[in-house]
Amino acid sequence: MSSTPSSNVVLDNEHLRTKILGYLPRPVLSGPPGTQVDSSLATARLVSKDFATSATPFALWETLASPLRLWLRIPALQNVGGKYTLVGNVTPSEEDWSNMLKYRHSVQEVHLNEEGVRDLDPLFVGSLEKYLAGKDAKGRILLPNLHTLSAMLHSAYDTAVLRLFLSPSVRTLKLFCAYPHEEPPHTREDLKVAEEELLRTIVRSIPNLEHLELDMVTYNSSLLAVGAFTELRRISLTDCGQLKEDPELIRVLAEMPLLEEIENLPVEFFQNDSQEPLKLSGFRKLKTLGVCGMVFFIPRLLATITGPLRTLVVRADWAGNASWEADFVELAQTLPSTVRSLKLDLCNWPEGLDYHLLRVLQPFLPVGRLEEVDVRFQKEPATAGVTLRVTDEDIQAVTQAWPGLRILSLDVQSDTSPTLRGLAAVATQCPALETLLLPQLRTAESAESAGEAAHRPVHRTLRRLSIYEPERLEIPAPEVAVSFLAHTFPALDREASLKVAERSYQSAKYIGDREAEARAQTPKYIAGQELWQRVIRAIPTNL
Repeated sequence: MSSTPSSNVVLDNEHLRTKILGYLPRPVLSGPPGTQVDSSLATARLVSKDFATSATPFALWETLASPLRLWLRIPALQNVGGKYTLVGNVTPSEEDWSNMLKYRHSVQEVHLNEEGVRDLDPLFVGSLEKYLAGKDAKGRILLPNLHTLSAMLHSAYDTAVLRLFLSPSVRTLKLFCAYPHEEPPHTREDLKVAEEELLRTIVRSIPNLEHLELDMVTYNSSLLAVGAFTELRRISLTDCGQLKEDPELIRVLAEMPLLEEIENLPVEFFQNDSQEPLKLSGFRKLKTLGVCGMVFFIPRLLATITGPLRTLVVRADWAGNASWEADFVELAQTLPSTVRSLKLDLCNWPEGLDYHLLRVLQPFLPVGRLEEVDVRFQKEPATAGVTLRVTDEDIQAVTQAWPGLRILSLDVQSDTSPTLRGLAAVATQCPALETLLLPQLRTAESAESAGEAAHRPVHRTLRRLSIYEPERLEIPAPEVAVSFLAHTFPALDREASLKVAERSYQSAKYIGDREAEARAQTPKYIAGQELWQRVIRAIPTNL
């Protein structure tokens, strides 16, 4: 007799049934009303009552983008095809809430953007609060298995909405506080009270938070509450409060026992009103540090770190600072011996200056232990005349100084281009390099001689090669580039290299998503991107 379970056994086994449904594609959850649910799950719901029960959580509750719309979709899924419907500003009854929240244990992510918060009108929120208030302490937690929560807050009302979603299970919290600063004084005071109370409530509600991102949190008194997160491992502070004037938060961060990563930390706090540097020590577990401000202050901060720092990210602001080169020298000399990754984000250059990459990196060349170097120069209207030239000589000097490099990324505006000669230097001097991202590339118009081709270096670890500015790409003879790359980098991953390198922007003051999208639609960008992809696709895969 066969030991294979019958189809009925499989269909009747809830664990097996749920496991099978887990492989079906998920629907798009953030679409407008009328968006179609994935037909596979909709069809699966029609098999039986048990299948309908098992399929609904997968179809609805993995990611919550707009809570009101999503809750009101459950009854609509009973229709073939599962079209979404909106009921409008209806105040649900307790029975309605019970049905709507039947699958709340499956929710793992909630993202409350501006539109999502606006969907939750006061009557709806009041009804939910009333429903939860009648439950015991455990039942009052709206989403008991929530892992990630992000929200954009514009008013005191928005902070009240956010409180509904706080859960002890949350491990990642991201808050963007876009409060209008032109509000009258009494309104600003209301916002301050709401913000401070929100942070205190978060501390009480999410005791085991591990990852916290705060953007434009206005009041330092709110920020000091983060010291209560004893499990916090990562924190990001973007345009938050008056940190430069109030160093107390830095003391709080230094004492956090498990903190491993800090992003966007201003460093001017190391000089207070008495002009005496702060004396503190800590950061015992810190592995990644991202700082912003004047380079002059960074060595003072590094001196306080007792943890195994591996990555230093410097958003270097040297507008009007004539001593920036000396500051870089001091920074290089004070880098902890554990640092292996250096990322420089250069901004606010005086207009009209013209530098070579090597001039910026020269102070760090003696730090030969670096394994990752990332240089980013973000162009602003005020610095439109600034360029950072990248030549073959720059590439040769950098790779010679750091033979252990695994990643080299150069996202800079340059009117000069590395050539295949620069790539040959990489192949000769950096045997462990795995990723190389250049501003652009220029290749020869004719093929090499037989003698030159015979002496090409071979590099067997580079997996990704790409460019940031395809509009400046110069490859007059694609077959020459294909031949060189195929021979020199036989391990190149074509899929990884096809995609043009993407820029990341840390502040709204710089080129944002809309400008980047507009740039990607220009004819020169598209033509350069297609040329690059044509070269990469032509590289043989079975050499």
